[in-house]
Amino acid sequence: MNKLLTFSSLLLLPLIAVAGRYNEQVVYAPVLDVRPVYRTVSVPDRREVCDHRGYRHHRSEERSRSGAVIGGLLGGAIGNRFGKGSGRDVSTAVGIMIGASVGARKNKHRHTPVRCRTETRYHQEEQLSGYDVTYEYLGVSHQTWMNNYPGEHIRIRVDHQVLD
Repeated sequence: MNKLLTFSSLLLLPLIAVAGRYNEQVVYAPVLDVRPVYRTVSVPDRREVCDHRGYRHHRSEERSRSGAVIGGLLGGAIGNRFGKGSGRDVSTAVGIMIGASVGARKNKHRHTPVRCRTETRYHQEEQLSGYDVTYEYLGVSHQTWMNNYPGEHIRIRVDHQVLD
């Protein structure tokens, strides 16, 4: 046990000697005033924007017409299966109109391109950057800048040096 204590003392002795060479001490000084400092920054706001408007081409109008024709034929065939006599003619005509309408609309929506892009807009925002702090040490007011709120007291290092 004594050997361990002696060995530890020998290791710490140089550190104690070096620490004694510096005439510094840490004291607590009362804070007189704290003023938050803000700065204006640009903050990006990214969002996806899609354009749902149809871009009409000659080819898409042809597809729309072909969808109406195919829809009309299918609707007429289905409508022809219902009714008897003149009722069958009416159900066939109604089937043709409904089928053509659905076919034209369905085909048109399928070929309408949707174009999306990412837009970045910037808005200005106030952000806290730090604090201007006024404190008192030995009856004299001093100012400093701090990143964090200091509270009622701040720690300051006092350095004593000999002047020639």
